[in-house]
Amino acid sequence: MNTADTNTLQLTRHIRARRERVFAAWIMPDQMVRWMGPATARAKSAEADARPGGAYQVCFDTPRGEMTVRGEYREIQAPKKLVFTWQWQNDEDWANITSVVTVEFAEKDGGTEVQLTHSGLPNAESRGHHEHGWNGTLDKLMIGFDVVSALRGPSLVNWNELLTSDVTAAASFYGQLFGWGTAQVPGLKGPYTIFKKGSSDVGGMMAHPMPGQSPQWLPYVSVESADASAAQITKLGGAILAPPMDIPNVGRIAIAKDPQGATFGIFQSAC
Repeated sequence: MNTADTNTLQLTRHIRARRERVFAAWIMPDQMVRWMGPATARAKSAEADARPGGAYQVCFDTPRGEMTVRGEYREIQAPKKLVFTWQWQNDEDWANITSVVTVEFAEKDGGTEVQLTHSGLPNAESRGHHEHGWNGTLDKLMIGFDVVSALRGPSLVNWNELLTSDVTAAASFYGQLFGWGTAQVPGLKGPYTIFKKGSSDVGGMMAHPMPGQSPQWLPYVSVESADASAAQITKLGGAILAPPMDIPNVGRIAIAKDPQGATFGIFQSAC
């Protein structure tokens, strides 16, 4: 093995998700903290200015204490390729070393093949440590998308939404009862509230679109096509209360009622 080989590693994983979603997981801080680092390390925080020349930083809790890696994006070809520098801070072995990570994303077998190349590592020992770290990291990424894929599978409930006449009172009630926090995001018809448990989204809430109606929890069921499912609901004797509509960067939804009068939503993911 030559010197170049001892300072370079290559790894490949197949991820059960669309290439656009997998690529996004590498440049969105809220997603990066969920999977970066092997089992022995936990990402505490992440920052990313995802543009050529932009910087990123990830801080980890490790058995050796807190460690931080920083770098700069050199190339971004969404969703095909990502190139960035990689340098550990406050580590004398890395004082004059800036390694380079290249990640390529290819559509394959209904998912995404991720090929990672990490070059310019200081020595063979460092290569071994990084091989362990990247293997654990890619395993966490793969398992995470496997779980999401299962949760978003057709005919499974994937989201619960509270329609209420008093958003503030409901936020207070569920916060005290379950320890849920809230976050505000833009909605199609005014602000939309996300219920959060720690960093995880656990449900949504909005003012009831039909004044005078009793507050209710509305489950959403994943479907392959919101339009086709809406047509099938009508055919089977149900009713469409809100026809299919697009939620930007999320998907397409509709609200329906079954023949016995129970209300539910259907959701077609954009990913």
